[in-house]
Amino acid sequence: MLALAGRVPEHRAAALIARVQDPHDVGEVRIALLDLLADRSELLPWLRHKDRRKENSYGVPAAVLKARGLLGDRSAAGEPTTLAAEPWPRFRAIGEAGPDALVARYGTGTVLADVGDARPEDRIFRVRALHRVGRDITTALADPDRAVAHHAQSLLTDPAPIRDYLRTGEAPTPESGLWAAYALHRLTGDAAETRAIHDSLGRPRVEVDRLDE
Repeated sequence: MLALAGRVPEHRAAALIARVQDPHDVGEVRIALLDLLADRSELLPWLRHKDRRKENSYGVPAAVLKARGLLGDRSAAGEPTTLAAEPWPRFRAIGEAGPDALVARYGTGTVLADVGDARPEDRIFRVRALHRVGRDITTALADPDRAVAHHAQSLLTDPAPIRDYLRTGEAPTPESGLWAAYALHRLTGDAAETRAIHDSLGRPRVEVDRLDE
């Protein structure tokens, strides 16, 4: 399958599609086939069929979502964001591929509207998508879900706007200020500056579920 990338003989395409649709074939082969055939629009009806939710071969359901995104299926925009928020790099990469392909085809604004922002997973995608087009994402440091705030700080690469965020009082909550300080320390390693920021924030305590005093 890997050797056929970009050069599938047309007279073999139907047989390859039949293999990817065979639930008894090897899961890794079917996953490789889905990557290989990501330009075959005739696969879309099968990919979108409700029976795909019954797929139990390891990795195949995630590959199905990725393939739908690669084929331009906007109805699949929301589901891969759950995968894209996974801590496991393999599934995170698969989850990002589908929405990224949709953004490339339809534009950032259209896909963000499709995904929405109701769930933390959706907002993580929103932060990443806005960051990629050069938009300011510091407001996400105040997200009530810590996974979103953590992801936002991990994308910050320039100390200057972080210092501005802290100096001008744009941080709306003590915790958002702490995330900004955390990102700044990650970039500079300046412990003295970090301590000074902590003091300026009033040395706030942050309650963490299940962590005692």
